[in-house]
Amino acid sequence: MAKLAEKNKKLTADAMEHLLNIVSIMPQVSLGFLAGELEKACLYTKTKTSITRDDLMAILSIVPEVSVFVMLEALSQKQVSRALQLLGEQLSTGELPFRLLALLARQVRHLWQAKLMAGQGFSQQDVANEFKVPLFIGEKLIRQSRAFSAEQLKAGILRLAAADRDLKTGKADGHVLEQFIIELCL
Repeated sequence: MAKLAEKNKKLTADAMEHLLNIVSIMPQVSLGFLAGELEKACLYTKTKTSITRDDLMAILSIVPEVSVFVMLEALSQKQVSRALQLLGEQLSTGELPFRLLALLARQVRHLWQAKLMAGQGFSQQDVANEFKVPLFIGEKLIRQSRAFSAEQLKAGILRLAAADRDLKTGKADGHVLEQFIIELCL
């Protein structure tokens, strides 16, 4: 925030949420990466003082981790065509199906756990604490989990386990992930 203030810029609330969501799925976040992305955002919005979510989406969409994040968001919102398009982009740029499978499994597992916790009366704060994420991410997980039944999510985890096995034994390729997205979102 100090770096942005030096440039007389600020992030809108939705832009801050978007950035925090992206950072939350990255295995490691380098300060150099964040500084560079914020610098790009400042240059992109040179005539404005506020950086919006749309600005960040336009700037960060080519970063592989961000593209994966957007794919997971599309999946969680049952936007099949968007999720498939982003998956295809990831695979075409050389992203390994194993890594994508792991991220899909993490997302589906979190949705399933959030759904079960909400069904047992746990609060959004309880969900956020369980996953060690900010409250708004806990809220989002509960909201997104409502689009799926617990049975769908459980079956999704089992399909991902089978896909993992098939990828590792050479019985499948990246298309197994496309099939998973379609089946989960139906």
